Amino acid sequence: MQQIVNQQPPIPQPPNQQPPNQQPLSSPAAYSPGAAGPPQGLAITSMVLGIVGLFLGALLSIAAVITGHMAQKQQPHARPFWLTGLVTGYIGILLGLIAVVLFVVLFTFIFSLVAATGTSSL
Repeated sequence: MQQIVNQQPPIPQPPNQQPPNQQPLSSPAAYSPGAAGPPQGLAITSMVLGIVGLFLGALLSIAAVITGHMAQKQQPHARPFWLTGLVTGYIGILLGLIAVVLFVVLFTFIFSLVAATGTSSL
């Protein structure tokens, strides 16, 4: 007698898919960290000081300009950061100078009014 062997036809594989027993040709690195870039500390410091100096005063803006020029020489790869620090630093210095001039003009005007009226109390 002939023995009947239960054979099943092979399961067709979809195109572009590997058979289940084979390893992929190249395994992608899952969540591999990128290489660290060069340091940008001075440039970032310049940027932060410049932005904060716009609101808090010209002294921070002067520090932003100084650190921005230092970063320009030492960290040319961080150009967007130190350039932002330089621009905002110079703008902060300009705003500070304008504030000082307005302050002097205002008090000069007030004191000239007091002198013209001849009274010492406002």
